[in-house]
Amino acid sequence: MDESVIPQAIELPPQTVERDLEGEEKAAAALLGSPVTAESRGGEVYRYYNEKGSVQFHSDGTLSAQLEEGAFP
Repeated sequence: MDESVIPQAIELPPQTVERDLEGEEKAAAALLGSPVTAESRGGEVYRYYNEKGSVQFHSDGTLSAQLEEGAFP
């Protein structure tokens, strides 16, 4: 790589992300296919569930889902 194309200084503006609990609930309902019940599990972990399974969101942005067998043909 040619050194002349590498910037000697770069200014990176800070980025801020806010958690959207309403968006999480909508995403869980879309995945599970119907309204869900929300439950705070502590430690900024939220679980959304119904008869088809559950989706759990963590404050670091990760999520996991458990789906009931036969709930999705």
